[in-house]
Amino acid sequence: LPLRDLGPPWAAAAVLVECGTVWGSGVVVAPRLVVTCRHVAPREAARVLVHSATPKNVAIWGQVVFATQETSPYDIAVVSLEEELNGVPTPVPAGHFHEGEPVSVVGFGVFGQACGPSVTSGILSAVVRVDGSPVMLQTTCAVHGGSSGGPLFSSGSGDLLGIVASNTRDNNTGATYPHLNFSIP
Repeated sequence: LPLRDLGPPWAAAAVLVECGTVWGSGVVVAPRLVVTCRHVAPREAARVLVHSATPKNVAIWGQVVFATQETSPYDIAVVSLEEELNGVPTPVPAGHFHEGEPVSVVGFGVFGQACGPSVTSGILSAVVRVDGSPVMLQTTCAVHGGSSGGPLFSSGSGDLLGIVASNTRDNNTGATYPHLNFSIP
């Protein structure tokens, strides 16, 4: 049988994160550590189930060991796993951000695990800086509910640029603009 193309090797670092009735995406940053968004795993000590799609479908329990305050401009949570996620590559954090470079988001959008992780592509359209340090990344990748917490990668190098925090919504109409979104570096 022909081998199925699993996509770029760095895409395997994306995981599905379930915390009670809430779910989203996350990224493996060490064999027993996953970073996601606070709105996916909102409180410290919460039990979380993390699903890895590759190299094989695995589910491992973990616990939120850090979550930013709801008032924080950053929407981050860190999950410590009870076991190692063997065979999942650990991405290399990016050292630089280049506006206009091709980027990809990997996540478990709209349908979660039913469709597995999906990869959407776009460009890094803006790097928001405060005192010279990047604080927010704007991309044109399609991002939908469930993609929150998923990794943003440089398509060329495969380096981890950040995690998806939000897309843009018009509060007056409720319309969502999936190709205008923001990631935390």
